[in-house]
Amino acid sequence: MAFDLQIGAATAFMEASGEPLEGQRGVCHVLINRLKDGRWGGTLAAVCLAPSQFSCWNTSDPNRKRLALTPDANSTLINLQALLQGILAGDDEDPTLGALWYFAPTICRPSWASDYVQTVKLGNHLFFKDPQT
Repeated sequence: MAFDLQIGAATAFMEASGEPLEGQRGVCHVLINRLKDGRWGGTLAAVCLAPSQFSCWNTSDPNRKRLALTPDANSTLINLQALLQGILAGDDEDPTLGALWYFAPTICRPSWASDYVQTVKLGNHLFFKDPQT
């Protein structure tokens, strides 16, 4: 479980460390929502490292280098790990309303976004879920 939490916190750090807490919570909930859904793997690490899912794990993404230069004792990393633990324990209500996807509208709108229903905007991210849920 420790490895899963480390990978989950690293993913959230690279995807949302510049976000306010509400944006970080949203990204963490998407990770856990995907874990519960099962399509992306049976562990948090598998969800985060699933091919072509989180651009932060692409070798060309500058966030990978930023993470590599970040000490393990970084307060944001530690807080994200605690947040993920709380979500897994059921101690944090899902502000994304069940979202499984998100993107920052400051980038080009991804083609997949038209296939899903926007649930909320948290921080600088828009969150989406399947239309049938």
